[in-house]
Amino acid sequence: MLCWQRVAAVALLVMLALVPWISAMPPTGVPSGKAHPSEPLQKLKFLDPVDKRMGSSGRELWYDLSLDVVTAHLGFGPNVDALLRQLCQVSALDDCSKLTTRGYNGKLAAPMIHLQPGDVVHVTLTNNLPPAPVDTSAVHNYYRDYDKTNLHTHGLHISALAPSDSIEVEITPGESHTYTFRIPEDHMGGIHLYHPHWHGSTAMQAGGGAAGLIVVEDPPHLLPPEVSAIEEVFLTLFHLDIANLKWLSERYIDCCAGYPGMPQDVSGYPECQMVARDKAQSEANRAACKKYALFDDIHLSDEGASFASAVLVNGQFRPTLRVIAGRWYRLRVLYVAVTKFIQFEMPGCEFKLLAKDGIYLNTAPRDVKAGILSSGNRADLLVRCPAGTHIATTGELIDLEASTRRTNDLITDEILVVEATAVEGEPVCEPPVFQVNRPCYLVDLVNTPPTMEPVDLVMGPVNENSTQFNTVNDEVWHNFTTYLATLPVGGVAQINVAGTVEHHPVHIHVNPYQIVTDMPANASTRAYFQQGDWHDTLLIADPGTCDEKLPSGFVTQKNPTCVFPWGDTQLRFQTDRFTGLSIVHCHILKHEDQGMMASFNIVGEEGTRWEGAQAIDRTCYTRQVDVQPPTILQAGSCCQPCASVPGNPSLEIAGSAPSERRPLFASGPSPLPCCP
Repeated sequence: MLCWQRVAAVALLVMLALVPWISAMPPTGVPSGKAHPSEPLQKLKFLDPVDKRMGSSGRELWYDLSLDVVTAHLGFGPNVDALLRQLCQVSALDDCSKLTTRGYNGKLAAPMIHLQPGDVVHVTLTNNLPPAPVDTSAVHNYYRDYDKTNLHTHGLHISALAPSDSIEVEITPGESHTYTFRIPEDHMGGIHLYHPHWHGSTAMQAGGGAAGLIVVEDPPHLLPPEVSAIEEVFLTLFHLDIANLKWLSERYIDCCAGYPGMPQDVSGYPECQMVARDKAQSEANRAACKKYALFDDIHLSDEGASFASAVLVNGQFRPTLRVIAGRWYRLRVLYVAVTKFIQFEMPGCEFKLLAKDGIYLNTAPRDVKAGILSSGNRADLLVRCPAGTHIATTGELIDLEASTRRTNDLITDEILVVEATAVEGEPVCEPPVFQVNRPCYLVDLVNTPPTMEPVDLVMGPVNENSTQFNTVNDEVWHNFTTYLATLPVGGVAQINVAGTVEHHPVHIHVNPYQIVTDMPANASTRAYFQQGDWHDTLLIADPGTCDEKLPSGFVTQKNPTCVFPWGDTQLRFQTDRFTGLSIVHCHILKHEDQGMMASFNIVGEEGTRWEGAQAIDRTCYTRQVDVQPPTILQAGSCCQPCASVPGNPSLEIAGSAPSERRPLFASGPSPLPCCP
């Protein structure tokens, strides 16, 4: 059989074996410009509690989670023959469509966990991963322990001390561990996430797909009724980054081998040179871990791996969301990735931003062009589309002032097809502009000086004398008893953040923080980032406006003071009530695994609150019963197209029950006025 005949025959067999939930994959960065036939968007499901009780202080819930090996199948659409020839070694084409990764409860699209402020939540996590053939626990600040896991509730304002959100917990294969999370009564409603956080395996596990949404319910009457009635669509965007995942497996295999006399690339990772003691053992370790590693057997060429990438939506490749044209929907978006960030946009549709990282804007909604998300970020977006087919993309982020494009760490792809159908009589509505009543731990700190000494934070090398890359203040992660700073509980802290080299999203556990830097309009990235916004993960990135290179070995390094065009970024937060460690790290997960992580030690009496909060906002609350309705700055409105028949259709999501479908605005018994 001729070579081309062999390729075509194998490709045909692969095509027949493909599973339809991922189809028609073009090379990333080359959008086709056409709507692709795809399955309807599947609705994410809430995890059912195994037990639920009502106590004197509120609900008590029990959930079961498991971390599992999950197998997915990738399809490349009508050009599968040519594409597979580009991507795969001919001798292993049948392996090219199979991806084995990590996931919760046996699925790539993890279940959502629903919580209310005041809940006591018990989550039992079982590690169903097979034991690793080689013990790599001695490796420090590199890729190790791919069989161990734990659980981090990213974004929740809760204690980091066991049995709560402690990343010191180690769960080995076959073992289970029960966490107890006490959600404060004044916790703001919003979306957060859970994912593994065992140092050394975070990138492979969370970046491989093990992440799910946590939804904290809004208190009654927190939002205007028109906004509360908007249909919600939950979207988990997961960047399936085969090139990076394959690289992570290869580096883990290097650490399994660990012998400095082995292949040249191992000698560059001294952290790995402590596993094997002789060459024979090193060779045996390499062979054993090569069978265990998840992505090493994908058999992509180096060139092919760079193209084998896609952003999955709720575990699907480019699904279709069907909506009513001219109606507002609330997209509740989570983005998870190993390294890349996205600009989530929908050309032709309107976007209004309600909340970021689970915290409502000081004044909402805000007109934006796109949602700019690094791994771990969340966004609540109001979206309205005219009739027709629209393509949600992860388009380029452009610094309009400097006319530069930041493409190295961005993904450009089509990820979601939105089909908007015109319905006769559909009202034309505009949401109100409002300010929510805020809990006291989230009062505006922009004009409030810190009550303690500010902390300087540099992500990456600080100067030309730096000898390591993945550092915080020129130090790699040491242990849980070495601190970046000690902060008193019950005060206002400030961090002055600079970033270097690449794009380092700064994530802080326990306490969300507020941007207090006064940002020029041209630097606010199309209004998405503004002074006063709250985050728990913030892309502190060089926008390409600073070209000065430092005279160091890091050839791509840029001036560390040139983070944004205005220099350092000041972040301010309350050290509210919780003592113990507050981890701070880069949320490019492979940077965190390599040591770009540190911690604050918050000390004092557990439960201490900052006394100055109510002096800033006398309406701020500490109990649910004290929550007040929002302040309406501009009333919402609805009108009826003249000479039309009223109608009230609902959003269609595959799997949704009729009882779960709600109208956009509850207009009441009175007829709507005619639109101008």
